[in-house]
Amino acid sequence: IERCGSFEKRLRDAKPNFEKESVVVVLTSGNSSSQQVGVSTAYVKGGRLRCDIWVITPDMCHRDIHYRGFVVIVQKEAIAEVEIWEQGTQKEVLQCR
Repeated sequence: IERCGSFEKRLRDAKPNFEKESVVVVLTSGNSSSQQVGVSTAYVKGGRLRCDIWVITPDMCHRDIHYRGFVVIVQKEAIAEVEIWEQGTQKEVLQCR
């Protein structure tokens, strides 16, 4: 619950303008808590927001599943789709409008 509160605080502190901006939440799952997981700098090209998820796996991992979420705030008129890639493989393309 503490992490949820931190997530909410960071989102509120960003003060998105919901009339002009979209808040995109990128979720990851299936990774161990031992792994480092992040999102490279997201960018917009041709109306598509691309988010690249990277994973660094140590030699030994815990046998657990850890869920993570990342937030990208973008101008609404700039995107029509969100493209999610993980480790060089396209995972999904989502329509925004």
